[in-house]
Amino acid sequence: MISMGKGPLENGKNDGSKFNMNILIATLLAAPFLAGAPQSDPEAKTAVAEFSAVYNRKASTDGERIEAIKQLANTPHKKTGLVLQKLLRSHNRRVPLSHKMEAAAALAHFSRVKGSSLFAVNGLLSRNNLKNTRLRVALIQTIGALQQNQIQALRVLHKLAVSDDFAVAKAAIEVIPSFENRGSVKLLIDYLRKCERKPANVKVSLKFPRQPRKPKTKDVDPLEERRNIDVKITADDKQRYRYDLCYPALKNSLKSMTGLTFQNWKAWNNWWRSGGVYEKDNR
Repeated sequence: MISMGKGPLENGKNDGSKFNMNILIATLLAAPFLAGAPQSDPEAKTAVAEFSAVYNRKASTDGERIEAIKQLANTPHKKTGLVLQKLLRSHNRRVPLSHKMEAAAALAHFSRVKGSSLFAVNGLLSRNNLKNTRLRVALIQTIGALQQNQIQALRVLHKLAVSDDFAVAKAAIEVIPSFENRGSVKLLIDYLRKCERKPANVKVSLKFPRQPRKPKTKDVDPLEERRNIDVKITADDKQRYRYDLCYPALKNSLKSMTGLTFQNWKAWNNWWRSGGVYEKDNR
């Protein structure tokens, strides 16, 4: 459960494109100044050199390159974090999805490197990854694992929690409670109203319409491949995906943050408008 102090995001409103650009610029500027980790600079420098020697060698196998990425997790430091960020943001075909997924997993070990969640944020905001649902979910989970409470990261999660990539939205909703920010409660309650409506005359299911098979491409995100198929998605289809994925996650997150359970949006909204007092506030 979270503290009673009002979060800095409770009343804020952001323009989408300007918001993304501002956060991206802020995180890129902040990266060179991130504090070091328990590892010393010489150890980090050695780790980066060893990684580069393997990853950039033409004769290296895919398995060797993945193992080199995994080894970076053993030396958490701003220098090795920047290497992982570079992989995550890369548009080079020599850095496939499997390598980026491994980089996201490695970054989850950097909790003692101050501000390392911004590396994951930069991966989330990279235009090269905007259609890569599986990677973006992994990066959100990395932010949750880092437990750093970076306000820049929470702002990004707030934006993603109400987005139309519902797998990404679900992941953001599930991680938001770890920030213990009161402003998040209002955002989740507001979105609950949109999510709780069951789609009319449509059985609730996550099955996609049957489509012609496409040639499989190595390292193509299956969810991204589905989106690229020319499918007409109705408003009810969209609501069905939102309801199935986001509605249960919202209820669980609100309960986790407040210790309370209400039947629907109307009850949650009445509670919030009456002061939003948590159980622990009466102790």
